[in-house]
Amino acid sequence: MSSRFPGFQKALIMAVGVLTLCTAAVVSFAFSNRTRACLDAPRAGDLYMARISALRPGVTATSYALLRVEEVRGDRIVARASSERSSNKRRIYRQLDEVKRKAAAFAPSDVFMLPRDDLRELHDRGVILVARHLDS
Repeated sequence: MSSRFPGFQKALIMAVGVLTLCTAAVVSFAFSNRTRACLDAPRAGDLYMARISALRPGVTATSYALLRVEEVRGDRIVARASSERSSNKRRIYRQLDEVKRKAAAFAPSDVFMLPRDDLRELHDRGVILVARHLDS
């Protein structure tokens, strides 16, 4: 672009910036809605990416893992943690997509019973970061 149109360049850059922000907002809104819908109506097979260290009293090192809802028992859910833990949440996030393609290993003895009414609060506090129904 030539310098003969400085106003046009500024307007174009501003338009691209606004479009980028709008796209990010729409994607974030859809992502958040999917997570909230899953937390409001948990089902067996649902997957949560969680800061697992926050669910263990006395654990100070931050680690992330997947939780798979095994069953919903009235006002509680029973969830089993994946065997793999990582301090890198991106690594665990990638597992979220891989679970559908291949079987992820879930620890047989690492079970959490969480109050169903606390799921949204756990999400708001950043303990549960992402939630997905198995079919979504």
